[in-house]
Amino acid sequence: MHIPGYNKIVINRKNIHNLFVRIDECLEKKSEKYDLIIFGSGALLIQGISRHDRVTMDLDLVEPKMNISLQLIASEIAEEYGMDVNWLNSADIFLAKSSPNIGKTEQK
Repeated sequence: MHIPGYNKIVINRKNIHNLFVRIDECLEKKSEKYDLIIFGSGALLIQGISRHDRVTMDLDLVEPKMNISLQLIASEIAEEYGMDVNWLNSADIFLAKSSPNIGKTEQK
């Protein structure tokens, strides 16, 4: 499955697990460890609760925030897989713009 007009490799049920394995391998080489929390289509794909043909161009990272180390790892993996360099990105920009009340409780 591909996205019309998009010439990069997309993320799907078949390759998403391998992407996380590669992230772990790269982090291990740097003696770093993160628990990644993702949002959106990527989260549905990794849990297997989306249509079998669903694809996404990126993974929206909620935690931790993107940092230089993760950006370098994402760039390395993008080159290996033929993916867009921004395939791993921070979701907080999207969340902040679309859902200003996320995390807030209503006071009465």
